[in-house]
Amino acid sequence: MNWLRGHAVGSHAREWLALAMVILLSFASRIASLKFGLWLLTRKRDTDESKGESENEYWRIHGE
Repeated sequence: MNWLRGHAVGSHAREWLALAMVILLSFASRIASLKFGLWLLTRKRDTDESKGESENEYWRIHGE
């Protein structure tokens, strides 16, 4: 009975499943980190330019 339980689905099925999970998780983490990195590089940065534009608009309206 022990032999049947150990060899019915393949002797190394657990090892192959574990290896497949590790490979899939590594691909998923690489894709996620790549997307995050690209998002960081392409997002609009909060700079003082918007503040400067509103200040310029204020002074244009109120004169000086």
